[in-house]
Amino acid sequence: GDSIGQTYVIHLNSFYGKTLSLSGDGNTLAVGAPNNDNGNVIVYGSRTWGMRNIIRRDDTSQFGNSVALNGDGSTIAIANASLDTVYIYTYDGAGTWSERENIEIIGGDYFGTYVSISPNGNTIAISNSLDEIYLFDYDNSNWNVRGHSFTGNKFALSNDFIIVNNKKYSLDDYSVLGIADGINNIESISIGNNKVIF
Repeated sequence: GDSIGQTYVIHLNSFYGKTLSLSGDGNTLAVGAPNNDNGNVIVYGSRTWGMRNIIRRDDTSQFGNSVALNGDGSTIAIANASLDTVYIYTYDGAGTWSERENIEIIGGDYFGTYVSISPNGNTIAISNSLDEIYLFDYDNSNWNVRGHSFTGNKFALSNDFIIVNNKKYSLDDYSVLGIADGINNIESISIGNNKVIF
């Protein structure tokens, strides 16, 4: 079955359900509980809607303040805005989520307030507390920044466009930028093991 036999205890004030994401195919549900222990994300599968996995980190708190699943539920972006970091995990189909990479901005103004991921899992939009929206593309080995050309508190991604506050923009109009060209007013950005200081 989908359950891997883990027991999950929901603590008072865990903020279980603060964020939810349903995969595009409707078969996977991710539920954030950023105040539970160090913060957890619980993943449910649709056959019985039993718990499939718990994704947690021991080195962070507020993990899961925002979550986003791609179209088939194989990639998830999990934010910890208190650390200005978004973690990207992929699912192997056999019960294991593996961390692919993380995106961290130092001086990011609560970077990771909200996240959205495209159906194919190759583009991620991440906002901060100032409603600045950053776009990142995956090229099968690294995440590359497109820049933060958008401002808004509501946004969603498709494979080809982004909707920001009910306005639609083609992603083809926003080319991939070098890291230093794409981000302003912050100290540094780290993508995986690569770090740029400004």
